[in-house]
Amino acid sequence: MHLVADILHLLCASVWLGGLVPLALVLIASRRGPTAAGVAIARDATMRFSALGVAGVGVLILTGCINAVILVGTPRALTTSTYGRLLLIKLGLFAVMLGVAAINREILRPRLLAAAASGQTAAPLRWLTLNSVAEIALGLAIFAVVGALGILHPAVHAME
Repeated sequence: MHLVADILHLLCASVWLGGLVPLALVLIASRRGPTAAGVAIARDATMRFSALGVAGVGVLILTGCINAVILVGTPRALTTSTYGRLLLIKLGLFAVMLGVAAINREILRPRLLAAAASGQTAAPLRWLTLNSVAEIALGLAIFAVVGALGILHPAVHAME
């Protein structure tokens, strides 16, 4: 169970973060010369990425919970072990990343869709681009924390 959860967790995290890079590049290119075709490509890319993101986040949360139960064991171990405290930092970064993603999906993407009809796409494209880059930075920070977690004994072993 742990191996399957780890594989799915890594796969979804990689798809989310890996998909953000080309999405940000598409948004940057669309901002440089906001033609109707460029805006349409940005709109389509955000729609596709959004659907992928929702599914990926669901799997990330489920597999993260499975891994936490296996590797941390008890809620107390989250605050009393180095592993647990780093995991809390990872969860905090993930929550911020999820908040940025929610703003993109629920506020900025609809604004881009509405603005595409009027041609006033500069502001939504700018904010979507900035938020996508912020998500990438948060994702890289999470990967750094995961690297640190990888060299520590899991909390269930440290508490024995």
